[in-house]
Amino acid sequence: MRLWKRPKLSDEQFIERMRKWQRLRRWYRLSVIVVGLLLIGMSYWSYGRLFPVKEMVAEIASDPDATHETIAAANLASFRAGAVFGFVVYGSEMLGIWAIMLGITSGFITNRRDQLLLQCWDRLHPAAGSSEPVPPKCDR
Repeated sequence: MRLWKRPKLSDEQFIERMRKWQRLRRWYRLSVIVVGLLLIGMSYWSYGRLFPVKEMVAEIASDPDATHETIAAANLASFRAGAVFGFVVYGSEMLGIWAIMLGITSGFITNRRDQLLLQCWDRLHPAAGSSEPVPPKCDR
């Protein structure tokens, strides 16, 4: 039992969907790789944004008039900011690496069956004005 019924497609409609997917697959691979590179680049760029927080905490801790509670609160804020930042950077780097690997591996893994089906369809149904002869039907 299917939740969503698929419309019945004619052969021509099915072939056009496959051609569209073949064209979009190249752009899909490229966009996934670009997104992965952007995620990794943003994680390294944002790493430099943590240094002002560290400098602020060091400035508060080195102040001779700072109380123990102020230093403890600054250290706790620094710890929280570092932990959250670390999880975000780690997650974005892992997601970026995963996206790059997905894009690269999808470039190596092609759907040969679909490509052969499209070639066979093109040979059996030549375009109008094509000089390519239609192959004879196979006898069984």
